[in-house]
Amino acid sequence: MKEEDALKYAGEVLDILDYLEQQKPPIVHRDIKPANIIIGAKDQRAHLVDFGIARAYTPSRTRRKQTTALGTPGYAPPEQYQGNAEPRSDLYALAATLYHLLTNRDPTENPPFHFPPAHTVNPRLSPAIEAVLARALALDINQRYQTALEMKRDLDAIAFREFDTSGGLSADMGNIYTPPAPHPINIKRIPVSGPVGGYSSRQMQQFYQPPLSQPVTNRSPYQPTNMYGGYRQPPAGKPSLATNMGFVFFLFVLFIFLLGIVGYFLLGYIHGIGAVPSAIPV
Repeated sequence: MKEEDALKYAGEVLDILDYLEQQKPPIVHRDIKPANIIIGAKDQRAHLVDFGIARAYTPSRTRRKQTTALGTPGYAPPEQYQGNAEPRSDLYALAATLYHLLTNRDPTENPPFHFPPAHTVNPRLSPAIEAVLARALALDINQRYQTALEMKRDLDAIAFREFDTSGGLSADMGNIYTPPAPHPINIKRIPVSGPVGGYSSRQMQQFYQPPLSQPVTNRSPYQPTNMYGGYRQPPAGKPSLATNMGFVFFLFVLFIFLLGIVGYFLLGYIHGIGAVPSAIPV
């Protein structure tokens, strides 16, 4: 796929992931891949489908297994094989999908977690997108993008600089983007017992499965600023529309009540003035 088109669709999926991150609790799709991204025939936008194995993300204070190891080998990140999928896991899967679209190298047909530098597969790619892919595909979850909005900001900046498409950003965005430092993606050996993701224990020995370098409870990655748009929950502390409407309705009822009282006394006063005294017998 052309880099410009792939960046556009990836940005639209990141809008969806940004929305899922803002839910309470956040929602993790856990199976992002080309087959689950549909381009609408009418709006020509990317739509994320198949939430069959999606789950709510509730971080635990311990590094215990939170879910079953589901997902598609090749697109699923290392921590998902351990049953610890979270919103940053979806960013890895989207990066693997974007890598597939840009290079035509199918991750399912190659060892998992192994992505050669993108320009070695497709020399026409810009250096900036290769740096984004390297960061998003980092095996250490703490070295990846921490939010969908953060990743979308870099993709939008590349689209603005390389293809002169602002994507809703201001004209000075071309001077903001600084390519992130690439993270080497190395294969390391670790002990793994039992079949994982369709691979035998022997096959999994060559694949990297890094431990988390810090507990997930020590971070708050899903509170990005609203500088670059995206879906957001209503700010805390501000009255909702329903609250305002209820107050207006109360004032309206009070006004009708007072108007009725005034009308009652006014009619009584008018009736008293217009009454004719009855004749008094002599």
